Amino acid sequence: MIRLDFSSQVRAEWSIKQHAIPIRIETLQTGKDIKPMKQDNPDRTPSFKTDKTAGPPDPAKPDRRVVLVHELLGCAAHLQRQMTRICGAHGLKQQAFSLLNEIVCHGPMSQKEAGTRLLLEKSNISKITGLLLEKRLITAAQDSHDRRITLLVETPEGKQVWQDCAANVNAVFPELLPGLSFEEAGQGLSLLRKLRKNFARD
Repeated sequence: MIRLDFSSQVRAEWSIKQHAIPIRIETLQTGKDIKPMKQDNPDRTPSFKTDKTAGPPDPAKPDRRVVLVHELLGCAAHLQRQMTRICGAHGLKQQAFSLLNEIVCHGPMSQKEAGTRLLLEKSNISKITGLLLEKRLITAAQDSHDRRITLLVETPEGKQVWQDCAANVNAVFPELLPGLSFEEAGQGLSLLRKLRKNFARD
């Protein structure tokens, strides 16, 4: 610690610690201290915080992280049921439509890539691929750049089924996501895409 006496009015003390130099200035006339602001840790991972003045956590009230996961699961279950109902006329469930949607919107892809995009296990994606092949909504083709790779491609029938299901989704969109404005829906889409991108890294 280095102590410097500037005058009879002010005394300053410098403490050097971990590359930060917090400064404490004491005014001799008033006896009051001007305390330094706390140093932020740039390496700290952001997280949900609880109010430290609120006392010990109530075990009957889960923290926000648990609530967030619970709410996402509830919304996912609701949307999965509704999508299965919408696509039921074509004998498809939500995951089968999701695979068809990926192929139509993003072009031919391998079964492995499709599983990664949809966050599905290998056994699940194989089963769904087999269903769409059986219904002739997709077909398998060799990659023109690497004949060892088999790509999944939509058929004209598959494209038509996708268009029908997409039109039904648009028609009942207010029921699928009630109360959301166009702007809020866009914000939600951005957040969900960020989550899916991070999930795919695991």
